[in-house]
Amino acid sequence: MADVTLADVEVAAARLAGVAHVTPLLTCASLDDALSGGTTRFYFKAEALQRTGSFKFRGAYNAAVAAAAAAVGARAHIVVPAASAAVKRAAIKAYGGVITTCGAPSPLDALIVPVGSGAMLAGVCAVLRATPAGRAVRVFGAQPAAAAGAARSLAAGKRLPNNAADAAATAADGLRADLGVAGWAALSRGDVQAVLVVPEAEVARWMRVVWERLKLTIEPSAAVGVAAAAGAEFGALGLRSVGVVLCGGNVDLEGGLPWQRGGA
Repeated sequence: MADVTLADVEVAAARLAGVAHVTPLLTCASLDDALSGGTTRFYFKAEALQRTGSFKFRGAYNAAVAAAAAAVGARAHIVVPAASAAVKRAAIKAYGGVITTCGAPSPLDALIVPVGSGAMLAGVCAVLRATPAGRAVRVFGAQPAAAAGAARSLAAGKRLPNNAADAAATAADGLRADLGVAGWAALSRGDVQAVLVVPEAEVARWMRVVWERLKLTIEPSAAVGVAAAAGAEFGALGLRSVGVVLCGGNVDLEGGLPWQRGGA
């Protein structure tokens, strides 16, 4: 898929209704203090609590169900923002969807999304750019330094792969994939303000802080987004209301947690 549109996201959401968990949006004053000294209010989207422990359940379920839904003549009822473009509504109708409109205000100044292939980033950008309120949200990617292909691609103006040997060294195994076509489309179109790169030690550190303050076990890939929020580059922007996608919570407990292995 060369790009992701709002219609793609809305059709996927309709298929997932009643199947995927509606994951909570969490806040924590002590974590706000740890990240920004209390000057920023953070909202953590807990996809670590999704079925199978990560946001990837959504994509896997849609890939398996799309053909079956069409075969049985299922009718999707899809809620879309009132400002959605006519071409996107037409795409939904082509799937046989029934459209209901709604408003789409956003309370966020910015949203931080961990990036591997960039598929999740592409979907987020597709939704945000569909309305004026969404377009006002500044989107930031986040990557570990060992697997920062998206950041390098953005700087170079072309899609670049990770160094495989370097990427294998990061604890954030969910972000080791090379930047995909859909992710690059979002970056090259200018939907993403920047891709923030964090040191490996910070991944383990913030994984631990989230566990201590938010009482949620997140995987290293999710901790990359939190570490980016704590970084000086992001902090210098002085944003007041920020969302962070906690993309997964699959952690191997057998070998000890990253900070217990000397990562922080």
